[in-house]
Formats: sequence, C-alpha cells, structure tokens
Amino acid sequence: MNIIHDANLTVHDFNGRPGVYRIRIWQQSHPPVEEAVYVVVMSETPDNPGMSITNAVELVATRVWTLLGCPPIENVTFFEHYPQIFTPIRRGKPMEAAETFDRVGFDVQNRALLRPLWFYGQKALVEQRIGGKLDEETKEAMLPEV
Repeated sequence: MNIIHDANLTVHDFNGRPGVYRIRIWQQSHPPVEEAVYVVVMSETPDNPGMSITNAVELVATRVWTLLGCPPIENVTFFEHYPQIFTPIRRGKPMEAAETFDRVGFDVQNRALLRPLWFYGQKALVEQRIGGKLDEETKEAMLPEV
C-alpha cells in the first residue's frame, strides 16, 4: 500500500470546539476507484485541545471517509491510535501509557459513520495491513479538503 495522506486534521465537536488529530491513510496501489482499499490510522495528538480520539472517533472517521469519497465501508479499515508519548491525566496525576492501536468498525447511516465498535489491535496488525513498517517520519501527503 502507498501512503496518500499524513497530516493533522481539525474536527469540531457538536459544541464547536476544535480537536486536532493526526490522520494517516494508505491506499492499495492504483485500483479502480470503486475497488480502492484503504487503511486509516487516527492518532491522538499530545496538544489536542478538544475531545480525545476515542470520544471523537465517529466525527473524525466520518470526515475522513467523506474526504475519501465515501467508498464502501468494507474497503476501509480504521485504527484508533494513542502514541506512547500521550499521557492521560487521572485523578490529577499523569498515567504511564503504552502505545495502543485498536481497530474500529462502524455502521453507515445517512452518510455518517455511527455506532463504533472497538477491537483490540496491535501495531503489527496495522503493519500487516499496510504491508510495511509504520514510520513516524512519514513525508506529509495531503488529500484535498472537502
């Protein structure tokens, strides 16, 4: 697969507050549009001022899916990613947090991705799906804004 997008994406919640998420998208090499297969990694960013990627996953995934042209949902695999550097605060104290990758499935309804369902995943599963190693220093590739 080839990476076609690696950049931060700002998505506003229902109250208009922005959240910033790193989005990486891989696409199968030059298939017909209706047969394109994608892998999407939606990452929490350390300086995200808005909802966590977990709480915003439907909004972020719907935005990404729309940017891709609403391909058949079975052709898109979404992963939620928390980098190791992300340290959530619990009871006023930073927590140690390991890097996580969870696959997220959705139902499609009225051109929106709803009812997320998380499946335990690992970095190795993402790398298997993209056919290579995840590289934190990926060159910036951008999809056109919709």
